[in-house]
Amino acid sequence: MDDIRDTLRVAGLFAAGVLIGTVCGLLLAPMSGAEMRGVVKEKALSLKEKTLEKAEQLKEKAQELTKKAEDMISEQVVEIEEELAEEEGKED
Repeated sequence: MDDIRDTLRVAGLFAAGVLIGTVCGLLLAPMSGAEMRGVVKEKALSLKEKTLEKAEQLKEKAQELTKKAEDMISEQVVEIEEELAEEEGKED
């Protein structure tokens, strides 16, 4: 669970950094309105791509962690069932 939170935190910080850098760059660059709109559009598309890539990575990580948790739970269920079977065998 902490891994997911850490990954989400890193992704959020990354996106915030990209956004802040983009805004600063746009505000400090001397351009005409048309040029500025082109740059904004380009940066927005780039940010969208990076965000989608990060989202996909997070999705894959979440799937891995879910699978790992399911495997661990399955192992525990088997162990508990075996212990219960042993207990029943001792009682008979």
